[in-house]
Amino acid sequence: MSPIRSLAAILAAGGLALTAPALVQQAAAQAPAAPPAPPLIDWASIQIRTTNLGNNTYMLEGQGGNITVAVGSDAIIMIDGQFAPLSDKIKAAIRAISPLPIKYLVNTHHHSDHAGGIRAYAAEGIPIITHELQRRYYEQQIFKSPHTLNQDRLARAPKAPVFETVKDKRVLTDGTRTLELHLMRGNLHSEGLLMAYLPKEKILIQADAFAPRPGVPPLPAPSPYTVNLVENIDRLKLDVERVVHVHGGSDPIATVRAAAGRSPTE
Repeated sequence: MSPIRSLAAILAAGGLALTAPALVQQAAAQAPAAPPAPPLIDWASIQIRTTNLGNNTYMLEGQGGNITVAVGSDAIIMIDGQFAPLSDKIKAAIRAISPLPIKYLVNTHHHSDHAGGIRAYAAEGIPIITHELQRRYYEQQIFKSPHTLNQDRLARAPKAPVFETVKDKRVLTDGTRTLELHLMRGNLHSEGLLMAYLPKEKILIQADAFAPRPGVPPLPAPSPYTVNLVENIDRLKLDVERVVHVHGGSDPIATVRAAAGRSPTE
């Protein structure tokens, strides 16, 4: 008699005739429960680091794309919003810089590491400025979809988000500072990608066109993303001295031009 038939005979003799599925179910019921999977990102451990870029301009680093904060005479403009679980920490870091209110959240594009936190600011009635091509995505996907399993502040107290859009250019000013928003034409990263420019400070803020993210293999030099960035700077005749990267720190414009295969004066 085969071992399998012998086992079946023993179980039957003891009144324990079980089918194979029943045996599997019984073993599963007796096995200890597996511990819950750890979160992909430990949000509680992430701290927001603030770097003073000078001229009342700051960079906040946490998880995802960095945030640039421009403090004006009566309000603050922030560029990008990182991820939703960090929104309270980000707001606290901004309050530590200045008690002035946030007037606008400028969104460079729709990728989650730049736009994942915008619902938290919409819940406070802060207008979101983005390119006109991005608006429909936000309205139909980010704000229309129900958040029933993990309710955020906007789900608990719904209100319509306030959107203002950019086509090619928009200028924001409080009379003392000016921030220009420009469409990056022909970029390969995201349709409707915006970059920001502070003309008085000669600072450009760009997203995903120069500094690569950690762990991502570099593109062949010169990178077409960086070439496109420099082409847009030249097309718009922007007088840039320093480029602040949403991923990474900041660099002199000469470094960015060299990475695009251009001379500092070309």
